[in-house]
Amino acid sequence: MVFLSKSSLSTYLVCPRLYRFIYVDKIPLGVKSPEAQRGLDVHAFCEMFYDNVTVTGSAFYVNPTWLDEQLLIATPDALPFIENFLLMEKERWKVCVEHSPKDPGKYFYPVLKEQKIQNLGLEITGIVDRVDLNFDNKTYTVIDYKTEKFDQRPWKLTEHRREMAFYKMLLETSGLLNGEITHFCIYYPRSNNVWCESFTWRTINALNKKMEEVREGILAGRFACNVSLYCRWCEASQICPME
Repeated sequence: MVFLSKSSLSTYLVCPRLYRFIYVDKIPLGVKSPEAQRGLDVHAFCEMFYDNVTVTGSAFYVNPTWLDEQLLIATPDALPFIENFLLMEKERWKVCVEHSPKDPGKYFYPVLKEQKIQNLGLEITGIVDRVDLNFDNKTYTVIDYKTEKFDQRPWKLTEHRREMAFYKMLLETSGLLNGEITHFCIYYPRSNNVWCESFTWRTINALNKKMEEVREGILAGRFACNVSLYCRWCEASQICPME
């Protein structure tokens, strides 16, 4: 049995040797980088945000005590990301009010957030940042927060499409939703950019192919080092024998 998550799948595709270090040998690779810790802090804020929002008619209010506490404890590098997220949600609320003035909260509040899902049959697992109900009332959009830079290079788009297709597969086989995941949105709080797209069969088929290739490689013990310019930033650079 080879359980795959979005992270483990991406890790193997980047470098099979790094996958072995993390998921097979389970070697501790040191403390989290400041960038990784910032990502955790921003994700935690985004998750708690919706539990601290009160909707009244066409207005919503964020619990001021909670918000002041969060802004006070936020690290300096995470604070701009949090402020951008707040601005984005204010704009999204306006869209929800325009579309459904009688019940904007129906579309504003996530259907799921930070949901951990495991599918034993498909041998996949993951934590989904957020799922929103679409305005057609029967389909959904999966949302992913990325604190990295907004990057629209073709190889990056391919990587993100594969990741979001993984979430679609995970969600639609979970039994947690009553409809199809038709779209994905990736939100970048660093710059307040949003990239939204509908899923295509091409993306789903590409994901299935990659998952099959990765599982085959893992079971066959193929963990070669994928040497590249990015090796200098690899978290396993101190123990990897490749230069």
